[in-house]
Formats: sequence, C-alpha cells, structure tokens
Amino acid sequence: MLFSIIIPVYNRANLLKATIQSVLAQDYSNFEIIVVDDGSTDDVVSVVNSIPDKRIQFIKQENKERGAARNTGIKNAHGAYVSFLDSDDYVYPFFLSEAFKWLEKLNLPQVFASNFEVRTDTHIIMASGFDPNLLTLNTALITQGNIMACSGVMVRRDIALTNLFSENRTLSGSEDYELWLRLACRYPIYCSPKVSHSIIQHPDRSVLTMNPQKLINRQLTFLQLAAGNPQLTATFPNAIPFLEYEAYSYIALHLALSKKEFTKILYFLSKSLAAKPQRIFRKRTAAIIKHLLLFAF
Repeated sequence: MLFSIIIPVYNRANLLKATIQSVLAQDYSNFEIIVVDDGSTDDVVSVVNSIPDKRIQFIKQENKERGAARNTGIKNAHGAYVSFLDSDDYVYPFFLSEAFKWLEKLNLPQVFASNFEVRTDTHIIMASGFDPNLLTLNTALITQGNIMACSGVMVRRDIALTNLFSENRTLSGSEDYELWLRLACRYPIYCSPKVSHSIIQHPDRSVLTMNPQKLINRQLTFLQLAAGNPQLTATFPNAIPFLEYEAYSYIALHLALSKKEFTKILYFLSKSLAAKPQRIFRKRTAAIIKHLLLFAF
C-alpha cells in the first residue's frame, strides 16, 4: 500500500527538516512525501533540496493558507491513503507500519486516525491524545471537541478528493475540525490506541501567537459553518450546544493565557456556559477561571 504524506509549510524552514526526516526513518518504506510550500519567504526549497530522496515531491504555490495547501497535496497524491503532517510535528518510526496493520484489519476504511501525544521541543510530554479505548471517534468529536490531531489522520484518496478542506482564510486553524465533522456525518472514523506521532509545542506555534480578533473570527466562522451543515445537525441532533461550548471556551482560554481582553474572556466564558451549563466542572472551565483570577490580581 502506497501512502501519501502531505506536509504544508509556511516559513518553517528551521523546523521542516526534522519533520521530513522523521518520515524517512519509517520502518515501512512504500510512501511518498508531498511538501507544499504555501508562499514561504524563507528558504524552504533549500531544506527540501538538501534531502536527496526520490520519494519527496516539492510543490510551490502562492500563499492560500493551509487548507488550500493540503488540497494541493491531495490533488497531486498517488497513494491509496493520504495522510497529513504539519511541518513542525514528528512521526515515530512505526507510524506507517502500525497504520497499515490497522487499515488491513479494518478492511480499508474511509477514514482512520492514529493516536498521538503533545510534547515540548525538549521531549517533555504535556498531554495525550484521545482515549485509547475508543473504537471510533465520531461521537467524541462532538462531545469532546477536536480530539484528532491533523497529523496522523489518514483518508482514503478517493474520499479525500471529494471531501476537500475548506479554503476559507478566516477559518484557518480550524479547517481540519470542520472537515472531520463533515466526514463523521458520512463515515465511521476508526482509530488505533497506540501513540505513533507527536505534536510539538514550541514558542512559534501559530495558535500561541495568533491575533486575538483572528482567533475569535476563526471560531465564529467555524460555528457558522457547523450550524449551516444540515447533515451534521441531522446526524448529531444535539451537536450545536457542544460545539458552542468548545468554540467559546477555546476563545476564552487562549485570551486568558495571553492575558488579553479581560472583558472578552468573561464574555466568551459566559457564552460557553450558557450553551452547555453542565460543563462548568470541566478542566477547561477551571483553567479559564484560574487564569482570569491571575489576570485580575
């Protein structure tokens, strides 16, 4: 089975090489890497050219944001499955062999997600991915938020070509979650319990440096698209309050972490709890309140 690993990159020449090398270190060799340079102004092309491997395909395009870059990769892929890897993340050597084992076992499902962990660039594990006891992630994507990292998700190429990422610039950063929900309405999203890749938290990670208003606009756009998706509300009739809690509390938490916009933190925290009052006992709600108190005093 040929896998197509799609890596969109924008101005991360300093991180890209380690990501590519983690793919090249796989114990499963039948794959291609498609690096899509989304209008970088640093020297991404030199990084790619410094790695002499015929399995790497390099595509340069004008900046259109990551959803469009992933779509370019999908349209140029040859693999039975396309897999998405961010340019600052890392896959372990058994990533593809573990996926291959499960894809065969599950009789070539439309969508599959590998489990992951979040760690620092000094290898300290900060968090784990989804519950390893889950067999599918469909319902959890509604009740628990975006528990799938974009890295490690595998979509059968025929399905990916007819279910592309949104290219709405305002949505950038949540375009993966919006697509996972569309797919969850149509197909079971199978998963494996074994952690086979990691998201690296580093100072330049985009969500940590995002303009507050852009973050707000992104989440509001996501909610608008979700509410306007009749298949989503038909498949998951109670989805919208869960999604509203996740979106509004996400805004409140990141504003609190950045110590910005005290009144907006209160506003979005209240909106999240109005959508789903039972979630006042969630860890995220507690974290927002904690940072609010630190902010105030």
